[in-house]
Amino acid sequence: MKTNYEKLKILLLDDSESTNLYHKALIQELIPKSEVACFESSKQAIAYLKGDSNKGEPPNPDVIFLDLQMPQNNGFHFLDHYSKLDAKMTKNFETLVVVVSDYLDYKNLTESKSYKFLGILLDFIRKPVQKEDLINLFDEHFKA
Repeated sequence: MKTNYEKLKILLLDDSESTNLYHKALIQELIPKSEVACFESSKQAIAYLKGDSNKGEPPNPDVIFLDLQMPQNNGFHFLDHYSKLDAKMTKNFETLVVVVSDYLDYKNLTESKSYKFLGILLDFIRKPVQKEDLINLFDEHFKA
């Protein structure tokens, strides 16, 4: 499989540490040179995107995997703040945001899709994420 995703920067945002670890292991199995940062709250993820943990330099991930159903600040809270970030922190919204959910009802799906109108590139995957799901996603968005 020839791809141009030998090394991707990936942000995982899920309130479950075990889910983040599982997704990180799957991603690193497929893309061993990938850089994967895991966060359990949208506040932590937004601070990371602003460069707070990287000497002020935004990390500019290629992909953000986002759980919508989180306590306190859910995935929509993250998307609200993400959509207001400076262009250099979002790669001009060229970062792929993948909504990962075990339950994507019509209301959540419709609300998620509304962020496309802000220029945010969105895709969707159901939990639990399988290796084949990731291969299909990476091939669709990053294949050479």
